Formats: sequence, structure tokens, C-alpha cells
Amino acid sequence: MTKIRVMSENLANKIAAGEVVEKCASVLKELVENAIDAESTNIKVILKDGGLKEISVIDNGIGMDKEDATLAFYRHATSKIYKDDDLYFIETLGFRGEALASIASVSEVELITCNGTSSTHVHIKGGETLSIGDGMVRKGTEIHVTNLFYNTPARLKYLKSEVTELNNCTAFIEKLALSKPNIAFSLSNNDRVIVKTSGSNNLLKTIHEIYGLNVSSNMLELKCASDDFVVSGFVSKPSILKKNRNHFNTLFMEKQKVLEEEKLNEELNKEQIDITLPGTKITSGSPNILEKLVEDIETVFISMGYDVLDGPEIEEDKFNFELLNIPKGHPARDAQDTFYIKDDEILLRSQTSPVQARTMLKYEGKKPIRMICPGKTYRRDDDDATHSHQFMQIEGLVVDKKISLSDLKGTMDVIFKHLFGESCETRFRPSYYQFTEPSVETDISCFACHGKGCSLCKNTGWITVAGAGIVHPNVLKNCGYDPNSWTGFAFGFGAERLAMLKYGINDIRTFYQTDLREVSPFDKRED
Repeated sequence: MTKIRVMSENLANKIAAGEVVEKCASVLKELVENAIDAESTNIKVILKDGGLKEISVIDNGIGMDKEDATLAFYRHATSKIYKDDDLYFIETLGFRGEALASIASVSEVELITCNGTSSTHVHIKGGETLSIGDGMVRKGTEIHVTNLFYNTPARLKYLKSEVTELNNCTAFIEKLALSKPNIAFSLSNNDRVIVKTSGSNNLLKTIHEIYGLNVSSNMLELKCASDDFVVSGFVSKPSILKKNRNHFNTLFMEKQKVLEEEKLNEELNKEQIDITLPGTKITSGSPNILEKLVEDIETVFISMGYDVLDGPEIEEDKFNFELLNIPKGHPARDAQDTFYIKDDEILLRSQTSPVQARTMLKYEGKKPIRMICPGKTYRRDDDDATHSHQFMQIEGLVVDKKISLSDLKGTMDVIFKHLFGESCETRFRPSYYQFTEPSVETDISCFACHGKGCSLCKNTGWITVAGAGIVHPNVLKNCGYDPNSWTGFAFGFGAERLAMLKYGINDIRTFYQTDLREVSPFDKRED
């Protein structure tokens, strides 16, 4: 993207009045649109208390250098227009150079950005720059907005409730995700995921991810064209239309509001509360422990510059086995281990490795890759305390120049120290897999006995948690990469196994049942 510069006074005066930040959704809109303009394919939104406490946007876009990161907070500073004629050829969501300046003037803002060459950390409060220093190492941008309207009490008091602000933010992200199905969006509030799309560039799949199966299965595809334009998309059947006031015109909406207020006042005047009655006990819920762990792992890998990708669960033999150097006749292909749907060609994926093969083919051997692919996998297995026919697998792939086992070891150290504490050690043992050479088993030091020996580690002091290795040259060649120029490493581990170790869960079936007696005693330590 072109360098940021301050617009001339003449050009600035031709643009409409400055940005007005009036609610949490206004802040979120500007930050997310900036992320889209920065060519991001993965945008993560993290809210605290509906955005009232904090609004964070994390992307994997092109980032900025130190000069641009500083200029970005100046009023009328932009990289998108330089002269009057540019106003007639705007192809970005933002262009006026007003948003960040307006946000920073009424809040505390931290910007952390990296363009792949340099990284920068900018801290601003109330429009005053507090510090400028070095930032992160992964390419992309993080921006955190806290204490919104702390210095403008008159505007602060007009913020709505947490529920209302959250609903406004959620509605904005949902609409944006529908308009940009090629971008993976996630929105969480107080560690609870509300919106999550895969960025598959499939509009119908995005509709399904946002609104669920009942809506997506009742959509009708729409396509029409003329000499001047083309319209395509989906329209819902009348049976699933929401019958609420948002679908009425403004006149009826206002009238309904008046009638509702009159009825509420009437009921309040009649209502009496018996203060002698006992109070009602309100029980609280908690996020699924497995989902929580997967999101935690995703966050760590994103911070290291990895993309989080997804692929189809109904897969072809070509991607599940053939491209991964697993030949015909290999035991992994046997029908007693694999769920085949049609002959020996269509199956339920037995691993998430097909996503790696698809990604390498997509890049045609021209780009480095850093990715993880968490998702459901299926294998013919008898369900018991430690086995399941369905389980979550998290696999990773790095392809670049001069990748070695030491790079793999460093990555394993980071992820397992995060999960099990800084005292956790990792080691490699020789192993064998068709798709890596050399192959290793990854062990971690036992966090229960600290290497002394116990029942958890079978008195060895070590626990096996992952399989990994250097990508086999045949796999690189099959997927379009020259093994003489490119190397890489791959790894994979089961999410359920890690969760069972981390939270002291003894039965894998616990993750897939609704017995609260099993859920309540979870040890939720965060070592």
C-alpha cells in the first residue's frame, strides 16, 4: 500500500465533516474497515463488556512501518487519496484519514503493527502520544481501544447498555462477513465466541456459519444480469423471515414503540412486588472446555504469524491420502479404519492434513506457508474413555526456505509452555510417518510429578502429545513445491488429549455429552 501522508488543506476541505464516534460499533466499524483495506484475510475482534471496556481488532494484513504507524493518527492522514481526482476513483472502505484521529482523541489506543520488515508499537491517550517503540514479529496489525469517552463525560453517559452495544457490534460484523465471505471473521465477548466464519469465499457456507442450518437450508439462489451490472446472492424463503418490527416501515415502527411504552407504563402501575418471597437462584454457564482450548491455541499461533484455515470434512482420497505420500494398500486406507462414503474415492476425512495439501496446491509452489488447521476428523474406532470415532485434530504446516528440525522444536516449545507452564520441557523421539522424513514423536515433561514418575506419565517422567517431522520431499513435489528449494515441517495433535491433560479429564466422552455432573468438577487451572 502507498505511504501515508497528510492531505493538503484544499483536498481535506472537499471531504465531508469529520468522523463522529458515538458508540462502540462506530469504533469497531472504522478499525475493521481499516483491516480490510490492509488486505487482511483473517480478522479477529475481541470485546470486553460489549466494547464498553475494550475493543481489540487483530488482523493478518500488510501492516505498516514506523513512519506510517505514527502518521496514521494525524487528522487527514491517509494512503488512499493524494489529489482531488482521486475522490472519483475510491476503491477502499476508508479514505478520509479521520477515523484513528477521532478514536484516539476520546480513548486510550495501542497500535502494534508489522509490515514484515519492521515492527512498531504506538501508545496514545486522549490524542497525546505517550510512547513509540518496537512491536511484534508477526505480520499484521493489532489495535486495542480502552477507556472510550473517558475524557468526554457528556458523550460517555449516552453509551447504551452492554447488551445493546454488543448487539450493535454483532450486527455489524455479521453484515460485513456476508459481504466479504472471502475473509475469516471472529467476534468474541468476554471470552465467548459469538460470530465465527471460515473465509471460504462461499456465501452460502457463510450464511450457514452465521445463521445456522435452518436458515441456510431455506435460501434460494438469485442470479440476474444486464449490460451494466450483475446481481447474485441468496434470498430467504418467507417461512424463515423474522416477524419483528425491523421488517416494518418507519411509520409503523414508531407507532409500535409508542403503544409498547403505554402498555409498559400501565403494567408498571399495576405491578406489586412481594419482598417477602425468596429470591430465584440464577445458575451460570461456561464455554465448552474443548472449544476454549482450541481458541487459546489458535490465538498463540496467530500471534506467531500463522493463518487459521479450514477445509471440507467430506474429502477426496486424493487429498486425504494420495498427495500425502500414503500409497494404495497402506493400512490407513483400510475400510476398517476409514469411513468411506462412495467406493474408495469419497470419505470422511481421517485427518486435517488435506487442508495442508489444498493450501500448497493453491499457492502453486510460489509462496511460504505458515498455517494451522483445527477441525473434526473421523476414524472407525470403538468409543471408550480414551477413543472416539469423532475427534478434534489440530495440524500445522510451515513451508519456507531452509526450515529445519530446530524450527519445529522452537515452535513446540512455545505452544506447550503456553499450555502447561514455563517449566514444561519438550523432547523429540524418532518415529515414522509416511508424510514426514525424518519423523518424531513429541513428548513433554510430566507436569504432575515433574519428572519423578507417576501414573499419568507411566513412571517415565514424559507424556507423548504430538507427532511431527520434516515434510517429506514427495509431499512437497506432489503439491507443487520444488523440494530442492523448499523445506518445511508439519505437526499434529489431538485437542481432546491436550484438554484431558490440562484440565484433569479422564473420559473423552465428557466433551460430547450434556451431563452437568461431569462438567461441574472440571479443574479449570491455567498453569
